[in-house]
Amino acid sequence: MSKKKESTLMRNAKDTIALGTINTLGTYAFGRVGANHPVTQPTTNSVIAGLQITQVGQTAKNAMGLVDMFRTDKKKKKDSWY
Repeated sequence: MSKKKESTLMRNAKDTIALGTINTLGTYAFGRVGANHPVTQPTTNSVIAGLQITQVGQTAKNAMGLVDMFRTDKKKKKDSWY
């Protein structure tokens, strides 16, 4: 595997771990606030849903990176008719 591919995979892995840590802490904190203060539950539930959407986005980013990494398509040359 080339250095560029390894670098991309490592960067994506580090980003995913960092985002997972932040999401875990954020979900716990906002879940506790929502549980202790029922008036804030709609807001805290929205924040938690937003955090979960970021995880889905990160997973999609990783998948698209893998697709681009192993793509073998090359641009087609234009046919000349003269």
